[in-house]
Amino acid sequence: MFRTMCKKGVQVDSVCLSNILSICAPREECDYPSETYRNVLGTQIHSIALRLGFVRDLHLNNSLLEVYAKNKDMNGAELIFAEMPEVNVVSLNIMIAGFGQEYRSDKSIEYLTRMRDSGFEPNEVTCTSVLGACFCSGDVETGRRIFSSMPHPSVSVWNGMLSGYSKYEHYEEALNHFRHMQFQNLKPDSNSLSVILSSCARLRYLEGGKQIHGVLKSGYVSDSFVETALTDMYCKCGETDSARQFFDTVLRKNTVIWNEMIHGYAHNGRGDEAVELYREMISLGEKPDGITFVSVLTACSHSRLVETGLEILSSMQRDHGIEPELDHYICIVDCLGRAGRLDDAEALADATPYKSSSVLWEILLSSCRVHGNVSMARRLFKD
Repeated sequence: MFRTMCKKGVQVDSVCLSNILSICAPREECDYPSETYRNVLGTQIHSIALRLGFVRDLHLNNSLLEVYAKNKDMNGAELIFAEMPEVNVVSLNIMIAGFGQEYRSDKSIEYLTRMRDSGFEPNEVTCTSVLGACFCSGDVETGRRIFSSMPHPSVSVWNGMLSGYSKYEHYEEALNHFRHMQFQNLKPDSNSLSVILSSCARLRYLEGGKQIHGVLKSGYVSDSFVETALTDMYCKCGETDSARQFFDTVLRKNTVIWNEMIHGYAHNGRGDEAVELYREMISLGEKPDGITFVSVLTACSHSRLVETGLEILSSMQRDHGIEPELDHYICIVDCLGRAGRLDDAEALADATPYKSSSVLWEILLSSCRVHGNVSMARRLFKD
């Protein structure tokens, strides 16, 4: 439509250009338009804005900044920023977040300093963007120092620190940070709780996870992320029965939490129960995904449920329209190998679209070692 307007000589204003620019910045929820299309269209709109003399329009300039930043062209964004006659908090936040996604904590902090020097007060978006940049750059100490300099950080900013610690495996620090958050009488939200439950799971800190569960029982609003994280925590701590007990209380189960519970059974060597739960999931009309099948096939492998695993593998495309991928074949080759069916494992590995993958053959070689099949191991090694 925009191209038609231009061809017909319809006069466009800065608001129209800003609206068009909004489709040039990528969004997580969709892939359209393509990256190349976005880049070309964004550049064209930029040229039109210059030609029509809209270079002093703050809203339009911010829209241009966002296009360049979200398309990871921070050199272009800096050129636009340098020419802007007026900037505001939005402009600076775009620059800080843009450099953050490029893992450039130094540049994010530079623009934070500019913001303060210009008399602007950093807001939640600013703070979380800078912290994200620091953690993405591996600069945990700077992130900690910036957080400490904030007089009254909001829950969102506290969550930014929690997420950073957890993402980069500083789980103990995440737990300490959460405790400090509670000392400040700040009420954690679902993001806080899901992150801290994940940290408890990684540390196998069952007591801490139970305390969070107690917090949920006391009236905190839960969501699917927290429910999944709590299920995962119990499973990773070996408390599969507690996980199942909680799982059964969840009213609206999505595919992710089904996967987590099935994987929990698989991880704890309870393959029969993993398969039983998978079948319950299917019978209730829940739609499995690729991860569901990795989880249940892993359970079959670890519990040597060979025929069940083969049947589930064949059902993926036939019943659910899901093409098996490398991870699914790895599970079944491993399952056959553990059961000593080495010829069947070799035949399956050779028949897959992934037979060039070294992982399949390494698994089969490992099974040859376990079962003492030296001749097959030598032949596979030569091949």
